[in-house]
This record gives sequence, structure tokens and C-alpha cells, in this order.
Amino acid sequence: MERGRSPLDEYVVSLIDVARPRICFLNTGGGDPEEGLAKYYSAFRRFNARLSHLAFFRKPRTGSIPLLDVEPYLLEQDLIYVGGGNTRAMLSVWREWSLPRILRIAHRQGTLLAGMSAGALCWFDWAASDYAWTGRSNPLRCLGLLKGSCSTHWHRERHRRADYLRLVKRGLLPSGYGIDDGAAVMFENGRFVEVVSSQSGVSASYVERVGSRAKETRLKARLL
Repeated sequence: MERGRSPLDEYVVSLIDVARPRICFLNTGGGDPEEGLAKYYSAFRRFNARLSHLAFFRKPRTGSIPLLDVEPYLLEQDLIYVGGGNTRAMLSVWREWSLPRILRIAHRQGTLLAGMSAGALCWFDWAASDYAWTGRSNPLRCLGLLKGSCSTHWHRERHRRADYLRLVKRGLLPSGYGIDDGAAVMFENGRFVEVVSSQSGVSASYVERVGSRAKETRLKARLL
């Protein structure tokens, strides 16, 4: 989502302790558009990495993981990076192709999992997702690799923060994280480690239910 150099991409790749890592991009939530694939290859080409992608809605092209042999290819990746789009639709496709099971195995084996928008929401127990494009966020059950819930586009899309606070306050979502565009929240072994940001004033919030209200705590971000 960043124009030009992306400190967030560089941060994610820096976490991989491999000289020439394998990186696979999934843009299922966006319908695997060619534009998205082109942006991925353009953005990650500068890294010394072996790049590939998994596309369910597009015929094979250079870099494609074969749909009839998804598991061994995904499990050899050092980083699986998930793009944005419709989170509910993405999870439905993934379940049809057994990706939740494969991603859980990859997670246990130490593969770095990352993503933006839908690609950030999907790892948590629950998400606040505008999957019906109504301008209103609703609870959505996700993969459960991280405890709690998540909301993205925290300040860019005005309804996101208000909806998330309301859902946590009413007990419809467990405590979790609201993430600004331009920020990333890193977890290791299921535990929060840090927030990093690509620009000043950008961070994330932790929201929890305290009594009959939702308490928001702004988290300090390390500027990349």
C-alpha cells in the first residue's frame, strides 16, 4: 500500500533468518487480480528472495504454486504474505481448499505469517470485518492462530474504530488490536512483541472490555 520504498515490507523480510528466503503471496480476498500480483512482484523483487504466489481465480503463470500440490509448496515457504480484500470470502475459499490446516502446520513449523487488511485480520480468533461492504463492521470468526480480535484501517475508515469499540463493549468481540494503516503489530509464539510504523503518528491500539465499557490503550510504535 506504500508508494515507493516500503519500510514495513523491509521489516517483515528482515525477520527471516535465511540468506535467500522463499516468499509466497496470497491475494485470495481480492480475487487474485493481475494488478495485485504485479505490485507484489514489483515490491519484493528488490529482496534477494525466491518469490511465488498462490492464486485460485487465475490460470497458472510464472511463479504460480500448483493448485493440485498446494501443501508441500506452502510448507517450504519462509514467509507467507496475505493481501487485502473480502475476509469472509477469502476464508471460505481457504476452507474449501484446506488452507487453514496447512497454515496451522506452517505456523507450528516457524513460517513467518504476515499480511495487510484481510491479511492481518485472518490470523486472529475474531475480526471486525466489513465483509458485506455496508460501511459497518461485524464479528467474523477467523483462523485462531492469535488470541483475541483485530480491526484494521483504524483511522483511515472512520467507522472502523467506533464499530470495534462498540463490539468489544457489548461482548460481541474479545479484546484485541485496532491497527492504523502504515503500522504493523508483531507477535512471537502468540505473544505481542511490538508495534512498528512507517510514518510518525501511526500506531495501533489495544481495546479491552472493562466493566460496561471498552477501554482503548494507545500503543507506542517504533518508527522504522
